[in-house]
Amino acid sequence: MNFEPNFTTPAISPFKTEQSRSINRLFCAAAISRSFCQLLLSDPATALVNGFQGEHFDLNSEEKCRLLTIRATSLADLASQWLHKGIPIEIKHHVLVSHSSLQ
Repeated sequence: MNFEPNFTTPAISPFKTEQSRSINRLFCAAAISRSFCQLLLSDPATALVNGFQGEHFDLNSEEKCRLLTIRATSLADLASQWLHKGIPIEIKHHVLVSHSSLQ
């Protein structure tokens, strides 16, 4: 069986550094917990101090400052503002294989 890629598409990841992975965990916690999400939106400083179910988010000072300056009304709004505040974005190309090329 020969797997021939048909095209590539960029995958965008705003989590370039090891420390920035805490942002990923922070957004994941907000996505799975409505109460944590509401706290993050209304009082991000307290959300960072309290953490989520024993998980603490080790943000560097620049990340903390950026998070604390965002005023968002939803998790999508928070994520959008986070990405537009100058966080470096790493672009990787992933190969996608069509179903027809698997036959």
